[in-house]
Amino acid sequence: MTPERFEQIVAELRAALAVTGAGTPMPTPQPVPPPTPVPIAGYDKVLRHEWDWTRPETASVNTNMIGGIGPNGLLVIAFNVPSTASGPGNVSVTAYPGDIRACERIISIGPEADFTQPFPWTRSGPDAGIQFDTGWATNPRANPLLVRGGRYHINIASPGCANAGRACDFIVTCSRP
Repeated sequence: MTPERFEQIVAELRAALAVTGAGTPMPTPQPVPPPTPVPIAGYDKVLRHEWDWTRPETASVNTNMIGGIGPNGLLVIAFNVPSTASGPGNVSVTAYPGDIRACERIISIGPEADFTQPFPWTRSGPDAGIQFDTGWATNPRANPLLVRGGRYHINIASPGCANAGRACDFIVTCSRP
């Protein structure tokens, strides 16, 4: 092969591959900053979790493992109710770690950070939990009935731990129908 033929083949390959000169330099990828947490007025810290109902297992959220809740914190667990959901669900709260004595908590199901809805949508008490129904109500006076296809938030605040001198973290276990 002659040098002229070799250069011709290289030129054809470069044209076919759109390579110019020593090649086109790749742009340096820029780091993607982490999402900025959206503050909610009245809370020093807001922890968020997305509960995926397409997974068959229960959801478990340990506030200590995702940054700690603190005495003036709020945990928000967002979820979508599938159009096929039918039956009862449950949300339980257990103080952990540290002092495992019960702590006064407020829990609600509804819009994010909304504790204004009356019982059964909002409850308070020592490590208060909440139950709910989807599709049909087993006890409409005791459990909120969630609309299929709706988006909801489980909101949990711990105002009772603010002056208790103990850890405010907790584990939430959510079971779906």
